[in-house]
Amino acid sequence: QGVVKGEKNILFINMGWGLGLSIFINGELYYGKSGFSGEFGHFCFFDNEILCHCGKKGCIETEASGSALHRKLLERYREGSSTILAEKIEKKEKIKMEFIIDTVNLEEIKDAIDHMPIVGVTSNPSIVKATAPENFFDHMRKVRDIIGKDRSLHVQVISKNCDEMVNEAHRILKEIDNRVYVKIPVSYEGIKAIKILKAEGINVTATAVYDLMQAYMALAAGADYIAPYVNRIGNLGSDPFELVNELSNRIVMDDYDCKILAASFKGVQQVRDSFNSGAQAITAPVSVLKAIFNNPNIEKAVDDFNQDWYSVYGENKGICDL
Repeated sequence: QGVVKGEKNILFINMGWGLGLSIFINGELYYGKSGFSGEFGHFCFFDNEILCHCGKKGCIETEASGSALHRKLLERYREGSSTILAEKIEKKEKIKMEFIIDTVNLEEIKDAIDHMPIVGVTSNPSIVKATAPENFFDHMRKVRDIIGKDRSLHVQVISKNCDEMVNEAHRILKEIDNRVYVKIPVSYEGIKAIKILKAEGINVTATAVYDLMQAYMALAAGADYIAPYVNRIGNLGSDPFELVNELSNRIVMDDYDCKILAASFKGVQQVRDSFNSGAQAITAPVSVLKAIFNNPNIEKAVDDFNQDWYSVYGENKGICDL
């Protein structure tokens, strides 16, 4: 089609948030040995020490892409340049990454928020089963008392029918408080429920997201958070971080007031990749977040520093003993 009509050997460069390349040889799309022949944007070309979302530094995409343009806009704005986008930049600048925990275990919640910068708690029927509180709503009110009003609390409905989902959402808010983010699975009935709840001004977290079009539907329906299942998506053979990246791009490009709440994790690497791919928030088991600190080199470094200190001021003599 277009200017390449009739041509058999074509290099088609697509510049959006990223930078892509399609290769046609003898009229056939060329995939390469592993299917990545068009990853033109990730050729290491610049000596700029800028980390690309692919994990490498100096990719072409770090200087020639929509994301590079966005980064340079923010840099110029922070340096004092004026722009008609100032109001939107200020709004986006306030968004910080969020660590949220998957648990309703009261002691685990207390320990996590005492040690780590936790900003919320999520639950679903499986998470509730792990603790099995006798009175669900009494227990969730205790969770709210522990985390306070400023941290987010996400509670999931269990029905599959829209009207029942909406009724359950109303009951959750009545029994706990109206700050709760009601978790609605992004099914056909769920999307209808999200629209109804958002029209009522209710906080909604769209959950059970496996596909980008699911996420787009939830985004257009007005969800406050969208929760793609990272580990489960990977287990099904798809790339969860591509989904997160594309969804993040759409949120920025269309100026949606929504956050990606990446979920379903088995390890720290998945958490890190989710943030680096554009997720504003993650929700993970406390055990996964604690694993961040399970590095023997941390303990060794502290021990080495302490030995140097003790060699100067005496064994087991701390700063407060001076």
